[in-house]
Amino acid sequence: MRRMLIIAAILLAPGWLLADTSLPEAVKTSQREFSIPYDLDAWDPGGEKPVAVQLHLSEDHGVNWRVYSKAPAESGAFDFRAPQLGEYWFAVRTVDSNGKLWPDNTPRPELRVLVEPLHAAQAVTAGYPVNRMPQGTRARMVNSLSFELDYDVQALDDASPAKVELWWTGDGGVTWSLFGLDDDKRSPMLVTAEHEGLYGFWMVIEGSSGLRGNAPKAGELPQVWVGVDMTKPAARVVAAKLVSGQAGDQIQVRWEAGDALLSKTPVSLDYAVSPTGPWTPLAVDIENRGSYSCRINQHLPRTLYVRLHVRDEAGNEQLAQLNSPLSVVASAGQAKAPAAAANTAKGNRWLGLFR
Repeated sequence: MRRMLIIAAILLAPGWLLADTSLPEAVKTSQREFSIPYDLDAWDPGGEKPVAVQLHLSEDHGVNWRVYSKAPAESGAFDFRAPQLGEYWFAVRTVDSNGKLWPDNTPRPELRVLVEPLHAAQAVTAGYPVNRMPQGTRARMVNSLSFELDYDVQALDDASPAKVELWWTGDGGVTWSLFGLDDDKRSPMLVTAEHEGLYGFWMVIEGSSGLRGNAPKAGELPQVWVGVDMTKPAARVVAAKLVSGQAGDQIQVRWEAGDALLSKTPVSLDYAVSPTGPWTPLAVDIENRGSYSCRINQHLPRTLYVRLHVRDEAGNEQLAQLNSPLSVVASAGQAKAPAAAANTAKGNRWLGLFR
């Protein structure tokens, strides 16, 4: 049976509503799953012995309450799993054989639990040690400081490991630090980084038999690379114009886009008759070649605005468009739109990495 953290006991006793009305101090934990025990040392002042107990939960600081779980009076504890990080308030009510609740008024929090990210045992500031990555290795890119790491305990032939340690590095394995323990010893493990950067991770799993993996040594490369990138790609529409040729009149769009890890097809182009849309796809998921041409057809409006949409591998997105519309009326000349671009992104610190 999986062990869970017992965080606090709720005591039901006569007169508990007359106690101090201030909020109880929050219990902080990085575990998402824990046990809430209770002790029925008294029951309904009317004399009816409780036959069941209800655990009431509020996820919005007491504005709304709901029954999270029900248990027989002799059960002694509730199991709770937090769906996400945040603060949870709990209260317990008894139910007698007549179905009467006690207390029968609006619940007040008897227990507050703050489920927060697991932070590093000591701060590690990651750099961008891309020179340490073996050729062909790709980092897993995320656009959040908090993310989950999966691990497998099957190598130890032990479904319930005794200890799971996470080590991390911010310099590509030159030095290592202990991040912390996975309290519930169950994949995945929640990680919170301090800054953007390229992080390396190493899992050490110890089985109940004492068999234990090796901790990383200075200079060893990470088992897993994770790039934390919350900066939008650089994106700029250079020009959009009408080009006449033997194949007929075409719209040509030229752009500049860059990021550390753009996907293979990171660019999409849209058009609209208004600078605020609604937008219609002109080209979807194309390569970042800097230029795209398409033939004019009867479905295109006589004038249109062009928008560039660039997405990097971490999921960050940037939009850029021309301030003035492009005329697509076929003519002997070439109608041009101004080359000034809007929404130009700031230079991305990852630009040029992982090439």
